Amino acid sequence: MNSAYLSPGERHDILFDFFPNTIGNSISLQSQSFSGIGSQGTQMDLLRFDNIGNLSSGGIVPQNLPPINYYDIIDINGTRDFTLTQEMMEIGMHRINGLTYKMNRIDETIPYNQLEEWKFINSTNNFHPMHVHGVLLQVHSRNGNPNIPPNDKGWKDTVLVNPNETVQMLVKFNDDSGIYLLHCHYLEHEDDGMMLNILIDASTNVENENSPPDTFELNQNYPNPLNQSTVISWKQPVSGFVSLKIFNTEGKEIVELVKANMKAGTHSINFDALNLSSGMYIYKLQNSNFVETKKMIL
Repeated sequence: MNSAYLSPGERHDILFDFFPNTIGNSISLQSQSFSGIGSQGTQMDLLRFDNIGNLSSGGIVPQNLPPINYYDIIDINGTRDFTLTQEMMEIGMHRINGLTYKMNRIDETIPYNQLEEWKFINSTNNFHPMHVHGVLLQVHSRNGNPNIPPNDKGWKDTVLVNPNETVQMLVKFNDDSGIYLLHCHYLEHEDDGMMLNILIDASTNVENENSPPDTFELNQNYPNPLNQSTVISWKQPVSGFVSLKIFNTEGKEIVELVKANMKAGTHSINFDALNLSSGMYIYKLQNSNFVETKKMIL
């Protein structure tokens, strides 16, 4: 190969053997201008290699690269669609599933260590390099065709979705749980809101994600520290009365966010702290058999 296509945020590992080149010659790594839709960029040399001698580094070019353990699509436990759209407006025109980014909103809850099929459906005439935090994924097909090019066959965290193309990926979060981002790696699209929050939930799996949790649990608010608002979530195994209150560090009650009978399951509520002073606050979840408190920083 003598060239490789890189979208923003994408990476390639390239092994180059300089042996056939004559001493005294130079080889340049060049960035070429983009010739597709919305052509842009100026051709330039990024790096120059000067062949000044024939000393060996002792390195050996491998005949074969390490094998990749590919996922099998028959093993998937669920499918998710992410539709990429472009609205006719100046602000918030680039969207995923009709949404623009909200820091305090969880857009997808992903079960931990479960293989899923994700489809990125590009309904626009733009290129979208889609980047997923916290995981390495595998491209399975483009527009339903599993005969993908070699640069799609490695582990990826950024995959280019061409205009009006559907890319099918196989994804499994098996390292860390928590909240991660999914977004387009074009800075203008990302800043315009083409980004989602995804929650990798180690407590759920395909068998129990629609079932009530086993125990009460009060989660840490997100984001924390917070600016103006934050999301507080909890799990309750049985239906019943629940109280969720906010206190200052002196023990004075600021507000009671929840005072109601709630069904068994996972719940969340947005806390607007716009009118509060900066500092530490306590939030407490309580019912007849359970009390738990956590701290938040404003």
